[in-house]
Amino acid sequence: MCMKKTVKGVLFDLDGTLINFVINYHTAKKKVQQLVNSSGTGLESSDKMTLYSLLGASKTRLKAPAYTTLRRKIFEVMTTYEVDAARRTKLLPGVLVTLQQLKQREMKIGIVTNNGHAATDVVLNRFGLHKLVDLVLTRDDVEEMKPHPGIMISALEKLKLRPEETIVVGDSTADVIAARGASIDPVAITTGPSDSSALMQAHPRQVISRIKDVLDIV
Repeated sequence: MCMKKTVKGVLFDLDGTLINFVINYHTAKKKVQQLVNSSGTGLESSDKMTLYSLLGASKTRLKAPAYTTLRRKIFEVMTTYEVDAARRTKLLPGVLVTLQQLKQREMKIGIVTNNGHAATDVVLNRFGLHKLVDLVLTRDDVEEMKPHPGIMISALEKLKLRPEETIVVGDSTADVIAARGASIDPVAITTGPSDSSALMQAHPRQVISRIKDVLDIV
């Protein structure tokens, strides 16, 4: 069923939503797990734990200075792999025309990503996306990563948007959960690693298969 509502702003995830998901996440996460396991947390991380859950579990076990150091080291590891991926990735089909048409409709457009600034800037500069978006927020701009809703709430504030006039488009359950946490309608897209059945477990308002489908929603 097509969702139709008065929309004034769209918040997009980056990897798997606007660009191909090509980061070597498995290898990067292995290195992050090694950091966590040797940090004195007493936490034995597993492959099932996400980066977000690893950080959260470490935060509860370490004093603030030690956690800050661990967080910085983890993000340094992730940045290395993210920047490499950003230099190799491609825009997904229909992204430019979708962003251009949203701009023509005077929509406010934001990018909200768990990537850091370094990799995000590589992508924006490679594909000239700066001129098509009004706001870019990365994990470096907020305390907590998605699925925490903080980045969504911050985007609403900076763009002067209300939740009911905004949608979030993302390819992961983290995007859907973060959007719902900020009272924004989430639209899941199957252009990333997660298929429709996995995304539906997070209860998005709608699932689409192409970025151009956003134009039919707004």
